[in-house]
Amino acid sequence: LFCFFLMIRRPPRSTHCISSAASDVYKRQVLIGRNIEVQQLIELLSCDPGKKIITVIGPSRVGKRLIIRTAAKYIMECVDTAKYDYENFPDGFVTIRLNSTLWLLSKLNGALLPPPNVEARSLEELPRKIQNQRKLVVLECEHVMDTNAFELINKLRDILKEGVKIKFILIAQKRVPELDVDGELMIKEDLDMVSAYSIICLLYTSPSPRDLSTSRMPSSACKKKEKKK
Repeated sequence: LFCFFLMIRRPPRSTHCISSAASDVYKRQVLIGRNIEVQQLIELLSCDPGKKIITVIGPSRVGKRLIIRTAAKYIMECVDTAKYDYENFPDGFVTIRLNSTLWLLSKLNGALLPPPNVEARSLEELPRKIQNQRKLVVLECEHVMDTNAFELINKLRDILKEGVKIKFILIAQKRVPELDVDGELMIKEDLDMVSAYSIICLLYTSPSPRDLSTSRMPSSACKKKEKKK
């Protein structure tokens, strides 16, 4: 177990320069083994107000949604936002599961304009109704990014072109080349954690030689063996 914890809480392998604001994540230890990815996402979301559409890419079950929630929560709870020029999303963040671009307007109406607000009848009308909102919208759209990524990005650009302060994060499993986005975060599988998990499972499930001996057998099994003799 001691070796297991050493492998998980290893020092970061990346040596690229990061802002002092994002480096505070180390002190809080928000995620074990994913601090670098959280820092990079914080920088993409907050240090440049012009970045409105960001993609988070990675295979299934690597923690994409947890990294996004951790980064968004850190930004919203940051005390001295003026010091770092943060966009801290005072209106919070919402997650939308999107299976088709046909449902984009309906999903955004439900998330950004709940009752008693009047829903927008078209995507052209939506920017005017949400212009004063400062919110982070997370789109779970793996299927859409595989089939209609360019159409989705173009529609989001039309929504954001009129001074809307909302930012979008698109979750995808594969990178779409030549996609016009403002930022991209690639999340790879952590081989160290996978190997550590495999070792622990192997040690836990492997039988001990003592368990195979007669002395370790249940009493009922011993009795059956005696009857056969």
